[in-house]
Amino acid sequence: MKKIWKKVVLCVAALTMLASFSVQASMSDSEDAPEELVFLSENITRDKDIVNGERGSVVAGVSSEIINESGGNIGFIIQTLCHVQCDKISNTAILERYDESNDRWTEIVRYQFNAKKADFPSGLSALTNSMTIKNQKTGRYYRIRGIHHVEAQGQILNYSSLTDGLLITEFGR
Repeated sequence: MKKIWKKVVLCVAALTMLASFSVQASMSDSEDAPEELVFLSENITRDKDIVNGERGSVVAGVSSEIINESGGNIGFIIQTLCHVQCDKISNTAILERYDESNDRWTEIVRYQFNAKKADFPSGLSALTNSMTIKNQKTGRYYRIRGIHHVEAQGQILNYSSLTDGLLITEFGR
């Protein structure tokens, strides 16, 4: 009887392990799904992605915007808005250029902006950052990937935003 019980336990354990491996494999396949490539027409000079926070969430919304400022200059605005006072807010803006030869987006540069409660005596509930990135190649598509990090009320929340591909031209706005 002990031998049969031992075999049953081993079979159940083996089946459980096989089932968990197949679930992990299917999950990783979906994570590697290709991103949708969206390229805006040449006459569009800016694009903005807005992501709203969930109802009742600490985060009201996040956004990233890319602007063709002409002559290879690219402007961006990244913003995180919260409903409550926060301990920390971080915005990371990543400029990506589309590489036609490899059919993928390549990171060109990233900027990280941090704000802590201690630095804002009147309160920290939003962080907006903007700048111009100069001397980029014209005639190419660029986008801004935003990573938004919030620490408030004992929670750590992360959001992302992503503009569509914007053609950067010699003559922008």
